[in-house]
Amino acid sequence: MMNGRTIVVFTLLMLCLGALPHAEAFDVIDISDGNLTVGSWGPGQGSYGQTFTAPAGDCVLLDYSFSLESMNAQFPFVSQVYAWTGFNVTGPSLYTSAVLLSPPINNFATYVFSPSIPVIAGQQYIAFVTNQPDGVPLGGPPESGGNMLANQDNPYAGGQFVFTGSNPAIGPWALTLNTVDAVFHATFASESDQVHPCRPSRTASSRPTVFYSDRASFLAAVGESITDGYTGYPTGTLSDVEMSAVIGETEYESLSCADCNLVGNVFIYGDGSDYCAGCNGNFRLSFTKTSLTSGGGVFGVGVDIVFHTSRHSSAGDVIPGEISLDGTVLIEYKNGEVRAITIPADVGFFGPGPYFLGVTDPRGIKSLTFGIEPLPLRQFWVIDNLTIAGHPSGPGNR
Repeated sequence: MMNGRTIVVFTLLMLCLGALPHAEAFDVIDISDGNLTVGSWGPGQGSYGQTFTAPAGDCVLLDYSFSLESMNAQFPFVSQVYAWTGFNVTGPSLYTSAVLLSPPINNFATYVFSPSIPVIAGQQYIAFVTNQPDGVPLGGPPESGGNMLANQDNPYAGGQFVFTGSNPAIGPWALTLNTVDAVFHATFASESDQVHPCRPSRTASSRPTVFYSDRASFLAAVGESITDGYTGYPTGTLSDVEMSAVIGETEYESLSCADCNLVGNVFIYGDGSDYCAGCNGNFRLSFTKTSLTSGGGVFGVGVDIVFHTSRHSSAGDVIPGEISLDGTVLIEYKNGEVRAITIPADVGFFGPGPYFLGVTDPRGIKSLTFGIEPLPLRQFWVIDNLTIAGHPSGPGNR
């Protein structure tokens, strides 16, 4: 079940939503100092997780994270949260994440999940990652599998690392590694005010990650900014290099189809100057070399998502029985942490109506990845007005 390899040089910085430099001022579970790799979980294999105890007070579990690695090949997975009896799950799932893709092989990445679910003080819960939520396999290469970073020195008294090779919604779960904890960080907030933690209040501007649903609020929170409205681009299909060179700021990577960057009248409800990667493919925007970059990332990114759908029909045409799914955007911070953001289904499908996604974080935003689905399940993405921004106190992020 584990390969015994000890991690001696891998250090994680895991500051989640709501975290401040002085962790004693609010309620967190912080299990760090990974010194053990356990494997493997994934397609046809097990599910790995961590049990934990909700802190005192009426609280909400804002977010939690695991550090994961792929072996041989990447594969889809989700994370779930259940109540825990002390030896097994109980009741229905309290949270199920969007379907994610495990990290590139032989590289650990920190995945942050944001359930914002109520929890009961003193009650135990389990958070885990699995390729078979509720016993239903998500598929993936048969040779794939994953590792989880852990700490074998029993650093946390309120729970432990657990695993199962069965349906994770039923169990049984094994508790044999009772001195091992997953590298795990969880943040809790007051149920009456999810912005503030379960202890003294603090201003929203002090939180590491802040999201904005409108452009005006985003621009008011940042310093110098550059917006690409996708005008003045060459016609036709552009390579990643050609696309990145037009403005010379953001680096573009078309993921589902190599060098399939399109700019212009690519969407029926667009303004004639939008961007997509084949329009039915995933793409990554990287901000490590912009004029507002500081230390490998920018302070803020804002973008209009003018079209997103999982449907494979023309805009506005509904195929009977077709399932409409939410989309996923991955935020990668310059410290290597990865956070999944859910984008609503059918943005712009039934008519014009962009969805604004704005995010700031003083840790620095390294990239945004639009879509994580494998090729047969890829979704449609079209964006406009991409804005990169520096910190209010000066260029880049401080």
